[in-house]
Amino acid sequence: MLLWDRGTIHTRREVQAYLADRARVHPYDFPPYAPELNPAEHIWNRADAALANGAPQDVDQLRGRLHQAIRKLRGSQRRLWSCLYASQLPWER
Repeated sequence: MLLWDRGTIHTRREVQAYLADRARVHPYDFPPYAPELNPAEHIWNRADAALANGAPQDVDQLRGRLHQAIRKLRGSQRRLWSCLYASQLPWER
């Protein structure tokens, strides 16, 4: 299952050809502007929270903090699943 927004890139010839060659991939469109349905929005929110109230001294420090937040999410299946379940999609549990 492939969940995506209605970005114009999805209609490109290359994307459509890729999907045509992979019958196991079933794309489903999100309604226009529906961040509450998109699990990726909850991942961004967690990353944003990790960066909040900080004032990195330079781009390298900002990059380091962002990488730390990403590693924390990647290292925890529970955290990633919480982002999926936080969306308003009808997930099977």
